[in-house]
Amino acid sequence: MIHAPVLIWTLNRYDHFKSCLESLEKCSGAEYTDVFVALDYPPNDNYIEGWKKIEEFLRTKEGNNRFKHLIVYRREYNFGIANNGRYLIEEVRIEDMIDGLYLKMIISFLPISLII
Repeated sequence: MIHAPVLIWTLNRYDHFKSCLESLEKCSGAEYTDVFVALDYPPNDNYIEGWKKIEEFLRTKEGNNRFKHLIVYRREYNFGIANNGRYLIEEVRIEDMIDGLYLKMIISFLPISLII
């Protein structure tokens, strides 16, 4: 079995992010899956509310989830969507892994298998 890591970069779409992470947890093989999240820093006050909700949700999920690992990169300043994703890929060193599932747009999953 091959277990592909999941990379998610996000900023403030709390409802979409929460739905995405919770649906991934319901997939078979979640317990073997490394999930990496890059939470970007808000560029202005319009993004603070959603960002805070995601931050609180991640703090809870880090201690209580079904994944093999849930690793969160919290940005100290705004990277922007392209750089947040690019740096996440570099930080995870995805080139050393066989395959990966990249989630640029937050989506929800039906309970499927995360095992390839």
